[in-house]
Amino acid sequence: MAAIAVGQRRIFSSLYRPLLHLSQLKPCTAPVSIQLRLASTGKQPKYKKSNAISKLPVGQDTEEETPKLIKLFDESGCLLPVVEKDEAQKLAKLKELKLVQISEDKLEPHYQLMTGKQLTECRLTQKKSKKEKSPIEKTLHIKSTISEHDFLVKLNKIKELLEKNINIRMKIKVSNCDNETESRGIQLKFMKRITEETSSLASIKEASSTATEIIVLLRKKTQ
Repeated sequence: MAAIAVGQRRIFSSLYRPLLHLSQLKPCTAPVSIQLRLASTGKQPKYKKSNAISKLPVGQDTEEETPKLIKLFDESGCLLPVVEKDEAQKLAKLKELKLVQISEDKLEPHYQLMTGKQLTECRLTQKKSKKEKSPIEKTLHIKSTISEHDFLVKLNKIKELLEKNINIRMKIKVSNCDNETESRGIQLKFMKRITEETSSLASIKEASSTATEIIVLLRKKTQ
């Protein structure tokens, strides 16, 4: 019996020793990388990626932007069905046309398909329209000592500029005259003559005066 007891203690001791060794091991805190491999081929399994928004964690933003819808006109100016901008670009490339934005409406911008010739004409029209909206103004100085010949040359210059739709700001200045009343009379004489000579082309838009000069703005009459 004593021999049997000794044998049992040896068996239990041999079984307990590995367990005691494992209990003394410290827990592993480092990240563990696990790779799955197919037993038959030895290659890593391939998983299909899904871009479905419904499978994203709650609160995570997506990088995909909402498709931008635009109003599209063809090269003849006819309205086409509302499309995404990417589709309009593909259509322009397919038809060998230019996709041009003609309206800056943020909610629904307007685009038109144009040929190269149409685009050039459109740019020229916009440039001309911009010039018409921003009239040019030129300042001319006239002194009371000006000769008759030089005055007529200046008068013809004023008419030419008015014909080109350029506003004229005239500054009529009197020199060598200490009498304010006499100075004012000379200024008014020049102003009257100029306005009479240009009455068929322009009208006085505004006028102001100082002690030494009168400033008159002439603007071409609209038809």
